[in-house]
Amino acid sequence: MGSNSLESDSMVVSDLSEEKLTSGEAKDGSVSVHDIGNEDAVDTERSVAQHKAPNQGHYAVYTDKQKNQKESNYVRTAKYTILTFLPLNLFEQFRKTSNVYFLLNMLVAILPGVSPIFPLTSITALLFVLAAAALKDAFEDRRRHVSDKKANSTLCWVVRSGKLQQVCAHEVQLGDTIKMERGCEFVADAVIISTALENGMCYIETANLDGETNMKPRRAIEPTQHLSTPELIEKADMKITCDMPHPNLVSWQGVLQIHDVNQYSLDLSNIVFRGCKLMNTPWAYGVVVYVGKSTKMMQNLQIKPSKFSLLDKNLNKMVLTLLGIQQCMLLVLAGLSLSVVDTTRKSFYLQDNVGSSNLFFLFVFNYLTFFVLLNFMMPISLFVTLEMCKAVQAGFMEMDMFMKNEDGDGVSAKTSNLNEDLSQIKYIFSDKTGTLTENRMVFAQCAVGEYVHDEAKSAGGIQEYIQRGGPDKVRITDFMCGLALCNTVLCNVEEKTGSIRYEGPSTDEVALVLGASQNGFVLTSHTAKQAVLEVMGVATTYEILLVLDFNSDRKRMSVILRNALGQIILYMKGADSHIMPLMNGIEDPNKCIADLDSMSREGLRTLVFGYKKIPPQDFERYRSLYDKASIMLEGKEEEMAKVAAEIEHDITLLGCTGVEDRLQDQVPETIRFFLDAGIVVWMLTGDKRETAVNIAASSKLIGDCSMLHFLTATNVTDMCTQLEQALSKCMGEEKGQWHTIVIEGESLISALEPNNISAFRQLGELCSSAICCRVTPLQKAQIVATFQKGGKPVLAVGDGANDVSMIQEGKVGIGIKGLEGSQAALASDYAIAQFKHLRRLVAVHGRYSLVRNWILVYYSFYKNLVLSFSIMMYTYHCAFSGQTLFDSWALTLFNMMFTALSPLAMGIFEKDLPDDVVEQDPKLLKELTESSLYGPRAALMWFLSAIFHSLMIFVSVSYSFEQDDTAYERTSDIWTQGTVMLSCVITCVIFKVSLVCRTWTWVMLVAVILSCFGYVLFLIAYSAFPLLFESANYHQIALTIFKDVKFWLWNLFCGIGILIPDFAFMAMSRAWWPTYRDRVLMLISQVRSSQVVPFKA
Repeated sequence: MGSNSLESDSMVVSDLSEEKLTSGEAKDGSVSVHDIGNEDAVDTERSVAQHKAPNQGHYAVYTDKQKNQKESNYVRTAKYTILTFLPLNLFEQFRKTSNVYFLLNMLVAILPGVSPIFPLTSITALLFVLAAAALKDAFEDRRRHVSDKKANSTLCWVVRSGKLQQVCAHEVQLGDTIKMERGCEFVADAVIISTALENGMCYIETANLDGETNMKPRRAIEPTQHLSTPELIEKADMKITCDMPHPNLVSWQGVLQIHDVNQYSLDLSNIVFRGCKLMNTPWAYGVVVYVGKSTKMMQNLQIKPSKFSLLDKNLNKMVLTLLGIQQCMLLVLAGLSLSVVDTTRKSFYLQDNVGSSNLFFLFVFNYLTFFVLLNFMMPISLFVTLEMCKAVQAGFMEMDMFMKNEDGDGVSAKTSNLNEDLSQIKYIFSDKTGTLTENRMVFAQCAVGEYVHDEAKSAGGIQEYIQRGGPDKVRITDFMCGLALCNTVLCNVEEKTGSIRYEGPSTDEVALVLGASQNGFVLTSHTAKQAVLEVMGVATTYEILLVLDFNSDRKRMSVILRNALGQIILYMKGADSHIMPLMNGIEDPNKCIADLDSMSREGLRTLVFGYKKIPPQDFERYRSLYDKASIMLEGKEEEMAKVAAEIEHDITLLGCTGVEDRLQDQVPETIRFFLDAGIVVWMLTGDKRETAVNIAASSKLIGDCSMLHFLTATNVTDMCTQLEQALSKCMGEEKGQWHTIVIEGESLISALEPNNISAFRQLGELCSSAICCRVTPLQKAQIVATFQKGGKPVLAVGDGANDVSMIQEGKVGIGIKGLEGSQAALASDYAIAQFKHLRRLVAVHGRYSLVRNWILVYYSFYKNLVLSFSIMMYTYHCAFSGQTLFDSWALTLFNMMFTALSPLAMGIFEKDLPDDVVEQDPKLLKELTESSLYGPRAALMWFLSAIFHSLMIFVSVSYSFEQDDTAYERTSDIWTQGTVMLSCVITCVIFKVSLVCRTWTWVMLVAVILSCFGYVLFLIAYSAFPLLFESANYHQIALTIFKDVKFWLWNLFCGIGILIPDFAFMAMSRAWWPTYRDRVLMLISQVRSSQVVPFKA
């Protein structure tokens, strides 16, 4: 492919990337250049198969920048500019159905002669909601603008015209050679060409990309290591052909050509991505290959999948139902208005706005009038209040001291939309390593032939055994050399103490190297070219010839070395299922297999080691094939896999190891709590079945009397038979007993086939727990998706990058801030420090959020329905004339001021039970997930209550005014009656809080008092104006009604009297039909009244 074609392809991909980034930003704006991880959402296929190279073509970058496509390094994560903020934000706001509804109401209200209320009040209410949301978006976007400015103005050194020049990051171009110094972040993706360290090595930290803080090695290829000055770099004519921009962080390949002559292979070890920090290296030069939106950091700035809570879905149903009821009422009222046409003709004082002779236009006119009048059925303040409450609830989670570890690290709530769904989950899908366990690997056991070593019983015993000259001494020595050398561990020597600190991408590798060093095989130096191993005080240098890396397809790793005697040796380690078939049979594998089973039953993570001596001529042939495959641009991975397979055969078995990973604190108690709450817990792991079952037993995932169902079939027909047998046992004689599924990844393929997936899902619902072993990251996501489609909420929890797809697939994704980086935590909805904190997060905060949010929703609809039904009844009372009973501004402030504080306080501070009780009693959580405490029945009761209260208020006030006299200075007109009735409505809905609220705090008390006094002060201030907005209706009305004793009697009756039936019904329900929560509350009351030890369920 020619350069022009390559450049054209590059431009097309850049355009597509820009479109993708822009569309993603339009959905959510919580991303930041300096906080990329908070929006690091990787597609399922990409996150679970990251080892696969993307098939997107390639493009070329030249150090002669005139040949490169012009592309800016300017990055932008902000959603808006000053010019686009208003139109784009309004577009976002009116994507919400509720805002469209209120917009229609405003448009109808401004039609001449249609609206019975002052049109400005409808406009004000809508503007209030839009302004509140716009201010929130503007505040968030301003932070992104600040972050963008900081990222684009970062200074860096660039080689231009043979000299170093300091430029801003956004001025860096494709093909530039940048010089980065220790502690600085790379401002673009660059291929390393030279460094200050020997062999072109450098070390980086990738925390900004994947959250991992351990150092990773990068190196320059040998032909460019001498390019260490600006003059030499300027003279070098280089061309780098590499992958098109893509978001995969663990796959990259390219080819470097110098002076159009030789080609050299490039891979992930030669490139540093934007955001990475140079560590332990004075300086490094790199050629920029990706800038701006094409860098890995910007490619990964994608928005996490949108997740809607069950409350949001049910709220939408309630809104649609209420709109349906409203439309029916409007049609009925508009139809009834036609029945009084003759009366309006005879009454000279009733204005005929449309012309009563045209019944159709009269029907439409009255329909629009009633539409404006009854729009108060929809609580406009609910949606703003609900968002505020959810945000505060998320803040409470982060401030909870009981969910912080010793380092003070606690909960990180990445979203507040799913707060209440935490208490509604039916399934928990959990990773094992680092989630249930500590991920602090310790070398525990090894077995070589007949020799078995237990490090806990005999620390350093291998060295003593070899020194005594025991049997298999040579084989054990080779095994220990493989243990120390077959890895990618870095050796960092402490300058002050001289001690060696090992770091590596895998905690297993570090544990094995530490285990080897504790037994006399100390790895003292490890670079890309050589390793120094000190065996019982004698140092030996090994030349590293080739490394065949581990991936999830191969499940093994090999390193080829040349020792001091010139021998070429291959050391291999990996999973027994992938290593054993490669053995030559010289050593009997049966003893090793028995040792593996023994270690697995103890819950240890196992690996098998082997070695092979390679003749020099064979290695040269292998190396030639490997070098040819490494510079291929198409089919490179497949060809390199073939070369590796040709090398990795005829292996001599050495032995096996067992690494211990201890359970985290309180894992068994936490899992048992969820099982007792009726939640099905799944453990997903890549370990052997024996290891997984042992860990499950120790973590109480398997009960003492659990029945295990082993699903081992690997074809669809046999799997169908096994599923039917397991289902018959679950629903037959063993019904009620705890059942546990045990299935491996190979069998899972058959279980997820279309013919079996329904039965598999049904079995999963009937079982109490399940164990999936030998599963891939993709299978984890598939299992979660399978049960998510069943309609029951799923919670997925993990700690590593391989758990990202599973976490994002679940209804609620929980990330553990573990040792495998923070990709899982960054991609999650909520991140916690330890698995035990999940119990409090779900049982306490999830419960409180559910209780608070549903009460807020019900109460908000209730208070508006009381008001709206009063308006509707007066419409009948005034012959369907469309006359409003209440003042326009009073109606507007009803939601925005008079009744706003009480629901807000309940949505933030309400607690139906003490937190120590709900955290210890799993039956309370079970009641929430299995019953309908906040279902259609509860909504119907609130609806009927609103009708009853509205009817009582309207009838009592209207009857009293019909009997009224003119004893005072002012006749009791419509505005006096409306003010009194509105006062009674406000008193009723405020005092309704006393029946709903179970936890009275000073905040709640202040909210009620301020609501009452706020309304009184409004009346006093409003009635003080002789003329306001061309209206004098309210002038001196406060003085008129406040001095009338009947006004206070009405409020006393409406605030207390009509709530007596509610209180009586509530008392009877708790006495005759108590829920489990009611019984717990009664027990708590008895305990507190007798002043005994606090309740512990």
